[in-house]
Parts: sequence; structure tokens; C-alpha cells
Amino acid sequence: PLQTAVREELIWMGKALLRTAQQRARMAGLDVKMEIREGRVQDEICNYIAETQASLLLLGAPRGSTANVFGDDLVERFAHNIQQSSGIPVEIVRPETIHV
Repeated sequence: PLQTAVREELIWMGKALLRTAQQRARMAGLDVKMEIREGRVQDEICNYIAETQASLLLLGAPRGSTANVFGDDLVERFAHNIQQSSGIPVEIVRPETIHV
């Protein structure tokens, strides 16, 4: 059915984007692990933080706020909610602050 096809396409796109990010991070000398989960995004991030005993979350912000689902205010609120739920610091990384 269409729902299955759309889901599979979204998973494929997500993996492709993550592989690109993974390559860039490795080129910058970072150790990278890729994991795809399903569920409520905030819940899954908090679960992952707890499972890995992470001490910091870097949350990437989209380029520009007009063409994205998340505007700056929503990204800030999302980060705050994760910080409140997980108890660890959450820092927002904006594209304009990254120098590759």
C-alpha cells in the first residue's frame, strides 16, 4: 500500500542524509554512530540519552526558518523540552556557525 511505500521512502531518505552527516563528522575527526528509531521524536531522543548515558546533546537547527517545519522558536522550545526531560544540557548547532 501507499503508506508502506511512503514509509520506506522516508527511511531511505533519512539514511541517505545520515550517511552524509556521518561522512562529514568522520572527516572532522569525530567518532560517529548512526541509529534510526521510530516513535515520538522527543521520547526517542530521551530514551537514547538514557540508554547511552549521554552527558550532552547537540541538536542541529535547519537552515533558515521560513521553509522548514521548525522555526527558531520551535527549535528552542524542542531543545528546552528535551533538556527538561533528560536532565542533560542541550545545545543548538546552527548552520551559520559551522565552518567546514
